[in-house]
Amino acid sequence: MQKSVQAKIRQQESVRVSGPLSSNNGEIVLEWALSGGGVLLRSMWDVKPMLGQGRLVQVLHEYTLSANVWAVYPTRLSQSAKLRVCVEFLEEYFREMSVE
Repeated sequence: MQKSVQAKIRQQESVRVSGPLSSNNGEIVLEWALSGGGVLLRSMWDVKPMLGQGRLVQVLHEYTLSANVWAVYPTRLSQSAKLRVCVEFLEEYFREMSVE
């Protein structure tokens, strides 16, 4: 399996990885890592609580994989106060989950 990741220096690098386990299901890979099965690349919002609890340890700090999150909604809801509050909450949540 070949995975492309980006270092903070904005240089793209391909790394060939191998091992007895392989999956494209992030939840399964997370369970493997929690049970000592290896290294994983996941979004910070998925793992930050487990890092804080000491259940996971961050390695290779300089490697990241970008992820965009979009709030998609019908035009008729564009003036909705509930929607605005929800989007603002999500913006703050993902900001708190950032690596910085």
